[in-house]
Amino acid sequence: MGPIDPSKAGPARAGLSPLTWLLPVQALLTGCALLMSVWAHMPWAGTLGLALLGMSALASEFAPVTGRSRFWKWGVAVAWCCTLLVPATLLLSGGPHFTFQQYLDQYFAVLAWLIAAAILPATHPAFANQFRAQWKVPVLVWAFTGGLIWLSTAYARNLVSVFLVGVVINAALLLCWKAWFQLPFWATQLVNTALLLLIATPLADRLFHPAYHLQSHPKLREQLYSYDEGHKNPVAYAVWWDSYLEAVDGLERDILCPDPAHYLPYRLIPGSHGQLFQSTISINKLGFRGPEIPAVKGDTYRIVALGESTTFGITLNAGDRPWPALLEELIRERVKPGRPVEVINAGVPGYSLDHNLFRFATDILPLHPDLLISYHGINGFPMLDEKIPSNLGPRHPVYRERPVRFLADCEYHLKMLRYLQSLGRLTLPAVSFAAPLASPYADAYRRLITLARSNHIALVLGNFSMAVNSHSDASVIRFYQTSYPNTPALIQANEAHTRLLDDLAPQFPDVTFVDTHAHLDGHYQDFLDLVHFAPGGDRQLAENFFNGIQDILKRELARPVAQGALTKP
Repeated sequence: MGPIDPSKAGPARAGLSPLTWLLPVQALLTGCALLMSVWAHMPWAGTLGLALLGMSALASEFAPVTGRSRFWKWGVAVAWCCTLLVPATLLLSGGPHFTFQQYLDQYFAVLAWLIAAAILPATHPAFANQFRAQWKVPVLVWAFTGGLIWLSTAYARNLVSVFLVGVVINAALLLCWKAWFQLPFWATQLVNTALLLLIATPLADRLFHPAYHLQSHPKLREQLYSYDEGHKNPVAYAVWWDSYLEAVDGLERDILCPDPAHYLPYRLIPGSHGQLFQSTISINKLGFRGPEIPAVKGDTYRIVALGESTTFGITLNAGDRPWPALLEELIRERVKPGRPVEVINAGVPGYSLDHNLFRFATDILPLHPDLLISYHGINGFPMLDEKIPSNLGPRHPVYRERPVRFLADCEYHLKMLRYLQSLGRLTLPAVSFAAPLASPYADAYRRLITLARSNHIALVLGNFSMAVNSHSDASVIRFYQTSYPNTPALIQANEAHTRLLDDLAPQFPDVTFVDTHAHLDGHYQDFLDLVHFAPGGDRQLAENFFNGIQDILKRELARPVAQGALTKP
């Protein structure tokens, strides 16, 4: 029996491709893609687009030979419409099950590859004839879409092995592009360049950074918080700053709770403990940082340090102590009192002078203090002018570890460039500090003075010190502005706060005013950030307060203790 003449074949056989086994495979892949789109909660328009895409490829195969050219033209047109329709419905969908982050997921990459595989049979010569090149383009478009989703997902999640698989897949697709099409010279060079970058970038990064891994707790001895070190290596500073903020947030979750009275931002949890890097922070049973306070005061000379987080202390190393504890040590070493001296740390993170005045009767007076030291500042600056918040603007960008360190560095520098540009466009509030004595901050200080007088407590008021002031170099101010965008306005507010205390001093000669700026204000080496102290800053502030109160101490500690004081709790 001789060979069959295609021209004499029946109509049923004439419309079928010789490779009919590919048609069920094509239909199966299309069905899998549709099923996966339903599992992925793809919008209905996207699922419909995938169905049309698969049907257009299948229908062209069953078309009669005489009309196949027309069917293929319509099939390619539908394929391209669906190629644009499906991503558009994903990106524009506002449904509850879908977000753009979900789109950048590995199973969406697999879905894109299923679509490419479903239309791949249409590129076979037995099917496509002169139209197979038109079908190869959407095949590669869908394949590259899946490859880029795979690569970007692995990059964003720092999945090194998955990222390298994505590199291999995308390199193979570039080679397919070169093999399937006769490209002009410029396009060939473009593909070659992309292929080289795709392979050489991770390879070079592995050679130069073989053990790339960010430390979750950077070495504190490097002092990356200081301008001297931080501005030399902005990436390392970004890592340190992010870990610093996370550590502070973790500490606050361990030691703070909501205020039952709903007036204060929160309260310290009595008997709680927290960890800040290598520093263990303990809250005693009365709700103050430090050792337990004796139930009976006896003949102890008791000093209470009232303030904010700068008094509470942001200590990072095991041996670091906040300035109230260091002040107590200085008093014992230098004054050598004949009776015990206690300095109680009554600072609370986030509190202002108003908050501490609210807790004066319930928390401070029961301690029966002999001397009260007030060190308040930044948290109360809005009381100088309500238009100045304690901070302003976007948060400092975070450095993220990626499979390729070179790309991670580039990503961070771009984020930082955008962040600095946003700071440049930031409109600082139009603040006015012309009359600080008439401000609510001044009224709060007057209430504190009245409370101390009425309870026969000696009072010491200290001004506030920061890492930079108006005399600091502009580059140093810009460095701190990356963490505190409102730094220029805060410098103005601190100067107004200093003027407020200077003007208040002559009105109350029985109150001691201490200038804490000596060897501290503007000495950024002694600060962790704009306002919180490094170990050197805590020591210097303790020194400044000791110099300001040593005459009071010598006079008061020389007096005999009243008999009633021995029984006070």
